[in-house]
Amino acid sequence: MSQPVLQLKNVSKIYHDTRVLNNVNLRLMPGQVYALIGSNGAGKTTLTKIIAGETKPSAGEIYLHGERVEIPSPFAAKKLGIASCQQNSVVFDELSVTENLFLGSGFKKKNGVRDWPAMHKKTLQLLARFGIQAKPAQKSKNLSLAEKYLMQFARVLLGRYQIVILDELTDSLTMAEVDKVYEAVEQLKSEGAAVIYITHRIDEAIRIADMIGVMKDGEMAALIPAEQAATDLIANKMLGKDIKDHYPKLSVASGEVVMRVQHISNKFVKDISFSLRRGEVLGIAGLVGSGRTNLVKAIVGVDRLDEGCVEVLGGGRKNIGYMPENRDAQGLFEDFSVAQNVTIKNLERISAMHWIKPKKEEEAGADMMYRLGIRAQNIHQKVRYLSGGNKQKTLVGRCVFSQCSIYVFDEPTKGVDIAGKVEIYNIINELVRKGAAIILVSSDFSELAGMCDRVLVIRKGRMVVELSRRELDQQILFTYCKE
Repeated sequence: MSQPVLQLKNVSKIYHDTRVLNNVNLRLMPGQVYALIGSNGAGKTTLTKIIAGETKPSAGEIYLHGERVEIPSPFAAKKLGIASCQQNSVVFDELSVTENLFLGSGFKKKNGVRDWPAMHKKTLQLLARFGIQAKPAQKSKNLSLAEKYLMQFARVLLGRYQIVILDELTDSLTMAEVDKVYEAVEQLKSEGAAVIYITHRIDEAIRIADMIGVMKDGEMAALIPAEQAATDLIANKMLGKDIKDHYPKLSVASGEVVMRVQHISNKFVKDISFSLRRGEVLGIAGLVGSGRTNLVKAIVGVDRLDEGCVEVLGGGRKNIGYMPENRDAQGLFEDFSVAQNVTIKNLERISAMHWIKPKKEEEAGADMMYRLGIRAQNIHQKVRYLSGGNKQKTLVGRCVFSQCSIYVFDEPTKGVDIAGKVEIYNIINELVRKGAAIILVSSDFSELAGMCDRVLVIRKGRMVVELSRRELDQQILFTYCKE
């Protein structure tokens, strides 16, 4: 039997008196895809950050090719042949696409000068491979979050790494882009690289992995070979219970129109019109770069309109609760507590005579922690120390606490585990039952088909079709989204 390329022995990690990893063992073989799956806060990302040199273990040993090593930094990890694509995209907005792809490397001519034509040519090849509609010389700030994730992966493919870590890479991607990621992972595998693939999607783990490690409460709860894997088995190991209804859609009769979008256009979207009614969930679907996020940013006023108008009946745009796609850059205050992040959009609810009442703030934070299953030490814990999925649920909690009549959720379940998704869907049901209207942007076509009353499909900045609930199907959505 060949030697493991990577082995972890009894690795533990303690953050601020909280044990987030407890005696974790892992064996990774050359050419193996090892899926790590688990609930939000199970320790998946912390474990891979230790491997990638982004944080140090509190205890335990790491071996590469049988030799014990220390990995004190990401630079050291890279020298050891370890590359990582983490949840937070490392893309510099003011650099060009080519400059971002070739950070710390690049093609050079014989005289030592960078060969920009060759680098631009390679960039075009990688962009085409993942369907990213961008030019090599353009600044990266106009790329969508999903495109930035794909660009990180493309950067990894430029190197020759022994170990590649992919952390929730496909969360904002549609079926078409996910298939391209799978193809690239298979290529890495065929070249002998080992891949650690973090996901909360059980079907994805079963499809792509050779071995599935299930994490729960900071420990490796189960190790399941792919040929023995089954959805119910993995869900039970993850959660300790079965999830019977993944999309608990509540049927509510739609009421009067609460928003009219009339012929809006800017540099990202072209001549889009639709209406939104009280009590309905309106989905927006599209591939990476389609303009789906640009559309909602134009609706809520983040992006300027060149033509057309958005009419919000009863309160204007201040009556819209908006959850952006990029929670870290545009949504959360990472050094604020869970309770502060939940309440910050509606301070009037927790104030008297312009003074914030700490007890009311604490009660609001505790209520959202309970309703959404946010895993934190307490309501005073800083959000930066939460897992990605728990950060996402905190942002959903802020929207709900704002008590608006219209909610715009852009990828609300990104990075959230199965049970957490159902909790968010139940919150959506509660909102529409009380008469709110929801716009739901998602790259997960099954989510749109399961939770929406109708769906608008966006392609190249234009609305190409509107589908009613009886027409909604994952494959139909995919067919309309692709060119």
